[in-house]
Amino acid sequence: MSLVSFPIPAKFIWSLVFDYDNSANDGEIEYKITVEQGGSYTSKDFSESVASTARRLAEEGHIKVEAGLSFGPVSASISAGHESSKEINEMLENTTGTQSEGTVTKYQKEERTYRIGARSRLCLYQRLFDCPGISVSASASRTTPKPLTAQEIEEDVPIDLTVAPKTFIKDIKVVYTKLESEAPADRVRANDGLSEDIGYDNNRGKRTDPDDDLRSCVWLVPETTTKVSEALTIVDIVLTWQPDPDLLDLADDGGAPGEYKYRYIIPVRQSNQSMHITKLMLYRSADSKEPDLKGYEGRHSRNINQGRDGGWLYLIWDTQRANPI
Repeated sequence: MSLVSFPIPAKFIWSLVFDYDNSANDGEIEYKITVEQGGSYTSKDFSESVASTARRLAEEGHIKVEAGLSFGPVSASISAGHESSKEINEMLENTTGTQSEGTVTKYQKEERTYRIGARSRLCLYQRLFDCPGISVSASASRTTPKPLTAQEIEEDVPIDLTVAPKTFIKDIKVVYTKLESEAPADRVRANDGLSEDIGYDNNRGKRTDPDDDLRSCVWLVPETTTKVSEALTIVDIVLTWQPDPDLLDLADDGGAPGEYKYRYIIPVRQSNQSMHITKLMLYRSADSKEPDLKGYEGRHSRNINQGRDGGWLYLIWDTQRANPI
């Protein structure tokens, strides 16, 4: 894995919460306010910022990256010499976790009371952290007897970022074995520890003797790439009575009267799409309910077992946005 490190721009901002002028009164004032703390993270915006920054630095010769790759953060932190906070660190941790297209939001409210003395003025500022895709309202605050100047309000603060090329699925191979024990180690796994043999529900995957008169076990084995141009975007399952000599049959020439005889997997690569497949899983179900896509941001195939005995079987996939350099 080739790691690349570079800074991306961000800002600390002192945001005015209130400016209470009690200079015309002889009495002290008690002022209550609700302050919101926390932040939000939007993967799409942050990823685009990372890509645009890396592209500019590469063009200027500051970093070396291979063209056509999309990079994802493996670590992100406020540069040394700048004060961070719990809220900022939590949002930065989101950049290195599982990426979804939605916005991750975490806020809480705090009730505060301030006393403004007689013949005085009090300004309350809250520290904000801002960069593309990340917005944080920190717990840090400061009070001043007069508004801050424009120079005091904003501070440039870089994020030290280390990224690595994202890995995508570029192909899905169909592999036959005589025995279930010969299953490829890198096969696509199934939910809940169920069999990954495509024909398990049709008496395959139960062979213990290679001379038994049973059809082959059929496995799906993914091939990966870091090149965005090679990455898959969707997967089609074709059920047909027409054989295709260029494809391997998921039913291993199974079929029976009234069923589709041939079942083919067709990996699809769409150049006009920005979401690309990063992982796969087989999903088995005893009923026709839609598969549980928890943890998977992509889609699912049609029922591979349609028209034959056994439960429902789907291929589901997760996707991530690719921003090639």
